[in-house]
Amino acid sequence: MTISRLLLTVTAAASAALCLSAYSAASSEHSVPFNVPAPCANKAASHPKLEVLEPLGPLYDIQEPDILEAFKSRVGEMKASGEYDRRFNQNKDRIARKLEQPTPVAGLKRANGLRIWELSASVPESLPESLLRQAQSVPMPNLSRSLLFIDGTDKESLEAARKLLQSLKDIRIVLVKGSPAEVSDELNQRIFFDQGGAMVRVFGIEAVPALLFNGPNGPAGAEFATDRLSELLSLIR
Repeated sequence: MTISRLLLTVTAAASAALCLSAYSAASSEHSVPFNVPAPCANKAASHPKLEVLEPLGPLYDIQEPDILEAFKSRVGEMKASGEYDRRFNQNKDRIARKLEQPTPVAGLKRANGLRIWELSASVPESLPESLLRQAQSVPMPNLSRSLLFIDGTDKESLEAARKLLQSLKDIRIVLVKGSPAEVSDELNQRIFFDQGGAMVRVFGIEAVPALLFNGPNGPAGAEFATDRLSELLSLIR
């Protein structure tokens, strides 16, 4: 037992001495430095140098008068001579006449029968064929309200409009001829006018009276003679 303990003590002392010598050797060696590169600083871009170039040819002063000053001068001359007020009153009277009696929609005739057709969305034929097929397959949305197109100078059409106002809940009167103010007073309704016949062309109306309404199969149009109004009402109810 004594010999075994002596051997263990000597072995432990030798191991400790070996570790101390290894640590001293490692401590005496020079350390290897590690340099971490700093991020590149954004250098301010140098401003371009401005260089004034000499003219390549002779320079001349502007001879034309200032357009704003010329306009002010012309208006001042017109006001001084009375021409400004004369033209202003002419335009005011012309606009007032157009509002009281708009230009009638050309190309329409008076309906003498009953024609009903389904409304379809207006699609430009210039579209590519693939898009044209897709657009034509889209159903026409329902109208927000019925639209009645009439000639405001025709007494029978005005009477038909009065009956339709009593029969249909939501309807608007659109003139293609006549005075909106006079028709509004007669029917006690707000009246619209198809300026330039834009709506007539879009919906394919050829004769008046004409009614656009939401039928059982979707939006539809009907051109009707005034004596066939009862037949039309029986079809759309």
